[in-house]
Amino acid sequence: MKRPARSLAALCLSLSAACAGTPAEDSTANHPREATAPVPGPWTRAFLEPAILVADRCFIEGPEDLLEHVAVRQDPGMVEYSTETTNRGLMQTARVKPGRSGIEIHAHLDGLQIVALREIVVLQRPGETPVRVIAEGKAYWSTSDGENERRGERLELGGARGR
Repeated sequence: MKRPARSLAALCLSLSAACAGTPAEDSTANHPREATAPVPGPWTRAFLEPAILVADRCFIEGPEDLLEHVAVRQDPGMVEYSTETTNRGLMQTARVKPGRSGIEIHAHLDGLQIVALREIVVLQRPGETPVRVIAEGKAYWSTSDGENERRGERLELGGARGR
């Protein structure tokens, strides 16, 4: 009976020696490490060239740094503004006040000038998502030189990081 006990003891000693210096014994192993967020790639080039988009309603959607690229002109006398956190992300809405007509809501997404006649919604989503601009209602898009243009009841423009 002594022989198996020695073998078991020898096994335990060899396992202890093999585990020495592993992260389980390291004093920092019991402390959570700081999570580092992935560094996003370069912003999309899709909206860098000067262009204009006009429509009744515009919806702008993109990743968590979208608001660094979007600016909506403030006109609190004519336009209602709201900001809310939703299950889809941070949503900002600019809507012409009831009873007002002939009002334009102006915004910029990098080089794209946006003019909405009723509403602009900006949705900054968590994580990495493509950038999309959806224009509805008599939509018109043109490059600043007028060489390219599109018209329709619904237009969609988009881009992704690095493209």
